[in-house]
Amino acid sequence: MIAVLDTNSHIPQSSPGDERPSYALHLSGCGTVSAEGLNVDTRMMCAKTVFTLIDFLWRFMREWISAYYLSSTQKDDPVYNAVKAFINQISALKIATSNFECAEYPRALMYLEMFIKENPQQFQEQLWLFMKIYARLNEPDAVHGIMATREQEPSLEELIIAHEVTGQLQDAVACYERMAQDERRGPDFYKGMVQCYLGLDQPITALRIAQGIVSERPEMAPAMQEFEAEAFWRLHMFDDLGSLLSLPDIAENMSWGVQIGRALLHFQAGRSNPLYKHLEGMRKELLDGMGTVSLEKGSYQEEYQNII
Repeated sequence: MIAVLDTNSHIPQSSPGDERPSYALHLSGCGTVSAEGLNVDTRMMCAKTVFTLIDFLWRFMREWISAYYLSSTQKDDPVYNAVKAFINQISALKIATSNFECAEYPRALMYLEMFIKENPQQFQEQLWLFMKIYARLNEPDAVHGIMATREQEPSLEELIIAHEVTGQLQDAVACYERMAQDERRGPDFYKGMVQCYLGLDQPITALRIAQGIVSERPEMAPAMQEFEAEAFWRLHMFDDLGSLLSLPDIAENMSWGVQIGRALLHFQAGRSNPLYKHLEGMRKELLDGMGTVSLEKGSYQEEYQNII
């Protein structure tokens, strides 16, 4: 029995305040097994496990064809035909998109290239996804190459990615300011803009924007907590930082800006034992993120970017 991820339900990267879509696993001949009730990390791990199994099936297909390409038994083998029929029902584009949303960028790129190889006429339509994947893989040359192959003028979103991946944050800020006039702005826009100002070492501006966003859209408060915390400790505003970190809804926030803020409050108060315990917890969390790197190609590079 083969478990298949419902390709109509993608698993996005979790962030505070984002809506959590419904996840389900379809079991052949057994209906649907819901993944509701599982935490985000468990759902992510389930999805990655399914993608690993799909990788194995593709590898089986390639090795079988390589071994029996000239053999007449290939097309008559029931195992090969069953796997082929199953694989043909899976959209490589949907797998690529789902892997991107699960932060599995090397695999997302592999399946997107596979999709374009079979559907070259859709290359221009998928340049946006190519660009986002290459940006997450920290490949500025590839991003520039994608920009050069566009047949139309790049959008502001594409310009932002190109500027951010090459470190041209001032140009990225200019694009964010132009996009700010669009009322259909989503959480990623706000987070990207505030992060850009922090990258420019302008914590006061970042803090004011974050607080303005929360004032205008209270539902964005959880998403802005990380950036507010980082701005506070960069500005040495430890009283405000302490007030922010004492809020009940930030207790479960394990983002980097919040974690550093907690460590600095322990240090400022001279609480050495809680400080060492907290730093050890942060270190363990980073190392746990590398626990599965041996299972995925390119994961060391990805996790290295997270650590630095």
